[in-house]
Amino acid sequence: MVMKHSERGNHDNQRDQDHSEQAAGIGYHDGENYLMSLFILKIVISASLIATCSWLAGQRPGLAGFLTALPLASILAITWAYLEHRDMGRINDYAVSILVAVPLSLTFFIPFVLNRWIKMSFWVSLTMGVLFLLVSYLIHSALIRGR
Repeated sequence: MVMKHSERGNHDNQRDQDHSEQAAGIGYHDGENYLMSLFILKIVISASLIATCSWLAGQRPGLAGFLTALPLASILAITWAYLEHRDMGRINDYAVSILVAVPLSLTFFIPFVLNRWIKMSFWVSLTMGVLFLLVSYLIHSALIRGR
């Protein structure tokens, strides 16, 4: 097979990129082993983050709240999605969906804030927060579908 010069250049560039990614340990994979390793890594890092924030909530609630409010889950999820799919179009759509969802998801906290004045049990506050999230999800779906 004879390749045009531009095709050879593209092939060489892709091969060089693959080799540099392999050397850096980024993006290079051998199928199932890579996917399973990535899955396990995602679980370990994500679970460690959640466990740390949960533990810290008992020690220093202010710091735990600040760390929880950071978009760490979004950073991790976007990174995992990119490493797994390598599709910037989908990553962009994903980021827009997150951006729309963040203010809507804050409705979850309303019952907990109101609990300062309207004394409710934890379970009532949690249930109301989840119901607010359900309504927020329906609004989110309508907004994203309308794009």
